[in-house]
Amino acid sequence: MKLLAMNTPLWFFLLFPGLPFLAFAFFMNRIAKNRHAAQQPVYSMRRPAGYSLQREANELWDEFSLWLSISVFAALIPALMSIASEGGFLAGSIILGTAVCSFTFWKMWKAYAPLPGYWLGVRGEQATGGELDMLQSEMVRVFHDLVITEKGSTWNIDHVILTRCGLIAIETKARRKKMDVDGKAHALSSDGVRVDFPDGTYDTESISQALRNGKWLSRIATEWTGGDDIPVIAVVAYPGWLVNHRDEGQVYVRNPKEIREMLEFQPHRLYEKNWNILCGQLEKVCRVEFNDPKPKRKLMPQAATKLPHHDVKHLTPVKEEAKNAVPEEEEAVAS
Repeated sequence: MKLLAMNTPLWFFLLFPGLPFLAFAFFMNRIAKNRHAAQQPVYSMRRPAGYSLQREANELWDEFSLWLSISVFAALIPALMSIASEGGFLAGSIILGTAVCSFTFWKMWKAYAPLPGYWLGVRGEQATGGELDMLQSEMVRVFHDLVITEKGSTWNIDHVILTRCGLIAIETKARRKKMDVDGKAHALSSDGVRVDFPDGTYDTESISQALRNGKWLSRIATEWTGGDDIPVIAVVAYPGWLVNHRDEGQVYVRNPKEIREMLEFQPHRLYEKNWNILCGQLEKVCRVEFNDPKPKRKLMPQAATKLPHHDVKHLTPVKEEAKNAVPEEEEAVAS
């Protein structure tokens, strides 16, 4: 009885974190089985604005959550060791627990520290993307998050606009406004070489980044079209800021709402062939593929379709119909 009473607290500390963990693992396994038993509706889509940045933020949040969970268990180490040794090794258990908790807290901070900046960046790209999406028309196509992998490096162009005049490569920069400044806290100025903020700081890296993106897009567009020169301009967008324009350089700095005025940035028009090529290539490279596994369980026959027999013909692919169709001109010749 004495041994049982002495070991009861140990079992209590073991069961307290253990039972929730086992319950969580059980329900996660059940969710995974249900997911694998059915096919998801889409396996690819156009990337929305801020997609890559959101994925990186999600990975950091998952890492933070993992170390947060580990730290909860690590906090129990001194108590478990003290109870298991019947009060002995108290100093050793405290030192070990402190070391483990310090390590887990450091990993938590390392994962969490950049998250506010990521979240701000995602909001900025989404704000710019929302303004640009309203420009979509037969003459304008808007794409987001063009991911580039070249020479072992990976980066992205936040937004690309295809107009009848050429291409616009847009880099979005979200920056908080400091209110304790002299003058207008919401206004910045740029000469196309650097961006000056009301708190006295300035930025040149965003200009250089946008210029590099514009040059890359110009080069790849020329390759896509078989050597034709495609006009490209580079823009840095600052959502929520009033931009005072000075002498423009190679890069334009704008509020996203002002980009509407830049769609006709040069008088010449793209050839229809080049427009179609660029539209198709950008549609391809600005898509994301989902590699979730196919369903392992066979679907029930009655769940496959309940369409009447005469409706099945409407599911025939367009390509097959086009292949079997006889052009009117050929019919006329044949007759």
